[in-house]
Amino acid sequence: MPQKKRLRLVPATKVKKDMTVLTQTPDFEGPLIKGEAGNGREWLCGACSKPLMVDLEPGQVTDVILRCTCGVYNDGTI
Repeated sequence: MPQKKRLRLVPATKVKKDMTVLTQTPDFEGPLIKGEAGNGREWLCGACSKPLMVDLEPGQVTDVILRCTCGVYNDGTI
């Protein structure tokens, strides 16, 4: 099993109306997006470090905003 690599997302400065926004709710414990890469990468909220995406390769996600339970909007483009 690969060692976890924790990467921080950048808080979004602008949310365009044509972008997809995925919102993490307080009763949902898991990440918003889970891939199948099996690489151990965790993409974390830029403010509170909660995992928002796991097991994804760079380039797999574009034009998505991830709203964490802490209220911060993160640029999900990796």
